[in-house]
Amino acid sequence: MGLLFDPDKRIEDFIFNVSGYAERADDLTPVFEDTILPKIMRREQRMFETRGASSGVYWSPLKGSTVERKKRNPDVTHIFDPLRETDALMKSLSERGARYQVLDVDQDGFTFGTSHPAAGFHQEGTGRMRARPPLVIPKKHAEEYIGDINDFIFGEEADNA
Repeated sequence: MGLLFDPDKRIEDFIFNVSGYAERADDLTPVFEDTILPKIMRREQRMFETRGASSGVYWSPLKGSTVERKKRNPDVTHIFDPLRETDALMKSLSERGARYQVLDVDQDGFTFGTSHPAAGFHQEGTGRMRARPPLVIPKKHAEEYIGDINDFIFGEEADNA
């Protein structure tokens, strides 16, 4: 009568599976590059299009004096939209490789943001201007990104790799 249970085989399969998970967990660059960063950039684009509403932090309307100043500037592309004089700030957060974009990706994580001169003023506000944060990652999106990392390490796609 043959063995119905081969403990050596199960241990070998377990070691193989754990080492595969460890290899994927050791270099998260693909999930950052192919999944999470594109989602963040699409959501940033949408946030600018909705004046912050899609992030849950609706940007206050512009003051009349600001609208009048923007009307006089031929380079302004969106007169009534906050944070969108020339779209340079928006592009820095929504288009890969755009001017002012801060992006550094490695196997352990990534840094994403903007060095646009107006970003800090909008993020925090000033004595004359309300805060209109240009980079917001709501909790539900952060949880989704954690799920993307888990799927990358443990999910079906990983099992087929």
